This record gives sequence, C-alpha cells and structure tokens, in this order.
Amino acid sequence: MQIMSREIEVLKNKEGILKATNDILQERIIQQSGILETGSNMVTPQFPFQRTMESGHYF
Repeated sequence: MQIMSREIEVLKNKEGILKATNDILQERIIQQSGILETGSNMVTPQFPFQRTMESGHYF
C-alpha cells in the first residue's frame, strides 16, 4: 500500500512538472508566432502543429 502511495505522489509531481512546462511552451509559441493584439480583436497567425508518432506530443 505504501508503494502505491509513493507512486501516486510521483505521478502527481510529474503531472505538475508537465503542466508547468506546457504553460511555458505555450507562452513561447505565442511570443514566437507573432500574435498581435489590436484593441478587442486578436489576430492569430495560422500554423499547423504536427504530432510526433513516437512521443504522442504536438509540435
């Protein structure tokens, strides 16, 4: 039972790290893609995200 509790804590920690990393990467994408905010209108350039088959992540 103690092993399972430790595993759950490790997974929660990994989830937190992944969420924080995702937030940082999303900010970088926004900065690098040149999103312009004009008043109440936001213009977002369209560029495709490709999913890598090996990792299952979007890049």
